[in-house]
Amino acid sequence: MRNFIIGILVVFLASCATAHEVKILETKPIRIDILCEKPQMCEYNGKDIYLTIRLINTSANTIELPISFLRKSGPIIELVDNKTGRTSSLRRNLVDRGLLNELKTIQPGQHENIDWVISIDEIEQFQQHEIDITLRASISTSIVANHNKENVKADGMIKISGKSINKTN
Repeated sequence: MRNFIIGILVVFLASCATAHEVKILETKPIRIDILCEKPQMCEYNGKDIYLTIRLINTSANTIELPISFLRKSGPIIELVDNKTGRTSSLRRNLVDRGLLNELKTIQPGQHENIDWVISIDEIEQFQQHEIDITLRASISTSIVANHNKENVKADGMIKISGKSINKTN
């Protein structure tokens, strides 16, 4: 009986260790925070909106990513009008693909910023008196972690609200 209980305990502990290891592998190594003048929202006042897209290393390991490429190409940005559901994907910049080989090391818990601007025209395209937009920013890139190259995708979002300068209803 004692050996039976010990056997069950060993199997249980082994399965817990395996489940824990799988969870670590599923954790995204990069998180995106989008910063504006207010923590959870950007206030639109008829001017371009300046954003900081913060890429945070959330893993326990040092990672390397092509930050110069990402800064020049910009993130993938989609604007969603929360009233109508209409979406608009913004253009990214064309960039020399050779920059993908210039990797920057980011320690666990550290971050790199990408500064980006959303223009008046990009916001006003929805032609609403009250601006109520969700901005989704994402990156899809290869990183190096533990000497292994892997493809990652990370995204974040923030609300943009305010009054339109073009619509007078």
